[in-house]
Amino acid sequence: ATGGQDGKLCIWSLENPSDPVAVPALNQPDHQGEITDVRWNVKYERIIGVTTSSGLFAMSDLRSGRRTQQIVGQAGAANTFAWHPDGLTQIAIARDGTNPVIQIWDLKKAVAPIKELRGHTGGISGLSWCPDDPSLLMSSGTDGRTICWNPFTGETVGEMPAEENWVYDVQWCPRVPAVIGTSSFDSVLGVSSAQSLAQSHSAGGSCPKWFKRPCTCLLYTSPSPRDS
Repeated sequence: ATGGQDGKLCIWSLENPSDPVAVPALNQPDHQGEITDVRWNVKYERIIGVTTSSGLFAMSDLRSGRRTQQIVGQAGAANTFAWHPDGLTQIAIARDGTNPVIQIWDLKKAVAPIKELRGHTGGISGLSWCPDDPSLLMSSGTDGRTICWNPFTGETVGEMPAEENWVYDVQWCPRVPAVIGTSSFDSVLGVSSAQSLAQSHSAGGSCPKWFKRPCTCLLYTSPSPRDS
């Protein structure tokens, strides 16, 4: 899936990668403003979401070919967004403006954000919700900062070393817990361990899920006198 400055969302078939074919998908007009991000839902392959420079978030169902949810009327461009890793009902949206903010929304009652995360001093360009622990959300921005948040409490969990230039994307590794990748306008791709962030997180009273282990119990019964 791709989105462009013309506000058009295109779905492509890569069955033949050397000759991609556009697939008719949505029976709706193009979005107003530039499409700033496009992401498939992490659990439902038919669901796709977009954000736009006009501040819109829109979710569409490719099965019906129609837009099923949208959030409008918010101040500032919607630069990027991230799906909650466990389902469809919660998203994080990064908004630009004089006071950059990350908004956590519950799509079941999308009247107002349920939480706002503030700390960046420049535009927020990247968001990534940890697939192994939903209580960890990474953000990166034009202020060179890469911050880890608890999206449910709004608290800062930790921060990566600041860059001199824009950090325009951040991603958790989808397969290896505690590994984070960043990319910046210095043409640098960084791969880091989140171990220091995890230590800060555990010091706050909880532990990242990848540190937790199942608990087992073994019961032993002493033999009765009859068995001796």
